[in-house]
Amino acid sequence: MNSEHRTQLGQSGLFGSYRLFELGGADKLHISSGDKLRHRDFTISLMALSAEPSRRYQIAWPWLIAAGSTIAIASMAALAATLTTDLPQVLLWLATGLSAIASVACLGIVALRSRAERIYSTRHARVPLLALWVNQPSRDEMQRFAEHLESRIAELQRKRSLDVGTQIAGEMRMLRRLHTEGVISRDDYEKAKQILFSRSDSVTAEPSYS
Repeated sequence: MNSEHRTQLGQSGLFGSYRLFELGGADKLHISSGDKLRHRDFTISLMALSAEPSRRYQIAWPWLIAAGSTIAIASMAALAATLTTDLPQVLLWLATGLSAIASVACLGIVALRSRAERIYSTRHARVPLLALWVNQPSRDEMQRFAEHLESRIAELQRKRSLDVGTQIAGEMRMLRRLHTEGVISRDDYEKAKQILFSRSDSVTAEPSYS
């Protein structure tokens, strides 16, 4: 098996969006993501990630709401065209048809943008930092990369065997850096800080990763 398939994973979304995950060196995960208008690169320390992912199904709620709205408009226009003669029938049926077409388009986008995800969070504050789309570019390729990633995380953490205080200090430093780089929001960073502070009264150890 080509080792590149286990250490690198590329995923493509709608409207030119993309993500590239690369396991670099012994303890880093490099992530590149963006679309036609923007690009972002950042690095995550494997020492700060949990090797046990969670699962979630991401629904494209804005498009689903838009689909519901256009269906409602189409229904009301069709009902008005059926029950009243005071309004121009041609315009009402035209509104019905256009709304129906728009609703089908919105539902199509919902189907394309809704997806199952494999989520990796930090060990202590449980901040989700990495989301792998389950079927991109294929389920088998994603699974191979995920298994290699989880194995690398578990092996690295077992070999280094850092005490909890050092783990928390390292996670704090990494989250602060990711907040500065715009990867995580201020709210998420502040919530994570509170959790980490509550886990350790004194975080003074200087970690060997950042």
